[in-house]
Amino acid sequence: MRDSDMAEVLAYAAAIDNRTIAEVDATVWREVVEATLGDVQPHDAKLAVRAHYAGEPRRLMPSHIVEFVRRLRRARIEHILPAY
Repeated sequence: MRDSDMAEVLAYAAAIDNRTIAEVDATVWREVVEATLGDVQPHDAKLAVRAHYAGEPRRLMPSHIVEFVRRLRRARIEHILPAY
């Protein structure tokens, strides 16, 4: 993910929670998320925002994206690889 991709993810969140976004925010969020997960697809990060605000009133944090993408990746693997 590029910083510009994370800026779009944060803008998506801002449409819901009215946060302000500076250029450094996108860089730091991307670094935090990717330090844990490696490369993250922008679409997956936006899904994390959508899922978060569908059931959570608290402001989105990088850890919410990390946890959602972890679960998403696990679900994709389980769907592709049958359990024996």
